[in-house]
Amino acid sequence: MPRNPDNLEAPGIFRRGNQFWLRYSVENQQVRVPLGTTDYADAVRIAGDLRGKKTKKLKTGWKIDFDRYVAAKTAGKKPDFSPKTVVTVKHAIESFRSFFNLSAVSEVVSDMPQRYYDGSQSEYAEATLRGYVAKSTAFLRWCGIPLLEVEYDRELNERDTVVEPEDVKMLIAECPREDIRFFLFCGFMCGMRKDEVVMARPSWFDLRGRTLTIPAEDNGWTPKSGKRRKIPIPPTFGVWLSGTQLLDKDRYFCLHPEASGVRYRWDPRRPFTEYIASSRVERCTPHTMRHTYISLLARQGVPLASISAWSGDLLATLEKHYIHVKVDPDAVGGIFGDIEMLTDDQLSEEAINNKLFPWRQVWRRDIF
Repeated sequence: MPRNPDNLEAPGIFRRGNQFWLRYSVENQQVRVPLGTTDYADAVRIAGDLRGKKTKKLKTGWKIDFDRYVAAKTAGKKPDFSPKTVVTVKHAIESFRSFFNLSAVSEVVSDMPQRYYDGSQSEYAEATLRGYVAKSTAFLRWCGIPLLEVEYDRELNERDTVVEPEDVKMLIAECPREDIRFFLFCGFMCGMRKDEVVMARPSWFDLRGRTLTIPAEDNGWTPKSGKRRKIPIPPTFGVWLSGTQLLDKDRYFCLHPEASGVRYRWDPRRPFTEYIASSRVERCTPHTMRHTYISLLARQGVPLASISAWSGDLLATLEKHYIHVKVDPDAVGGIFGDIEMLTDDQLSEEAINNKLFPWRQVWRRDIF
């Protein structure tokens, strides 16, 4: 690109990263605007439309850049982002933007990610905050913003993100509400995401085959992976389900009746959070339950290929995070029982009492 003093057609255009930007002054205020293109001819054309406009009219720059980022990440036959990932990334980036009250990407300076991390530690768990930082910096670097590396000053270890087996059993056994207990079972023993539990319906659960099938699509809803998957239902969960009214025909698990009789979908997050706060477990979120499910299966020695099929996560992702997990079946405490498929006669009360649940005595009896 010709330098600006020698190119009167495009004064103020400069390159930052892999994209062109426009710099000019309006009412003694310097404005920098991303042009959203890597092509010089396009940059000249776009700059001609923008040059001279007041700063206030350029405040939508952040949204424009984000929309372009999403378009790039969702393009092609194998996009980098699924629709659910887009929502997660948008939430993380909005948290970063609102922390500084930014209006345009051009306002970002190199040390902002570090300041965001340091100033948000009281708001988010460490794992969540690091995820927000990673998503925000990935977006900003894509926009061509040079950033300093973030130095994390808090330890992140397995204890922050995994609930130990004895605590899993305690949380389920002592839960006073049937709907929250169902939520706990789905998260800890099937690795379901929160929205999957909310959308669950009886037809997904096959107690005879002892499998849970999450469809690739259900009335417009799709799971994060976008794929259908089958998950073994652990014996305790299957027996508990068979003793409840949750499998009534056409019933939605997370539908609650209003006084008028209208049924509506509810978000179990608040009662779940209140229950966790009242327990001895220091921290547990819906995603913690899923991470616990994967971690304990890995500890039990279940092949990562099987865990990938059940969880819907890519095998490469599991290998990155769980390949070094030490296999110790005794440490899992038999929480999943026999993960092989059971026959009808094995689901009898006699079989349940005799052999299938060697650690049944540690549970409150009313869980069955």
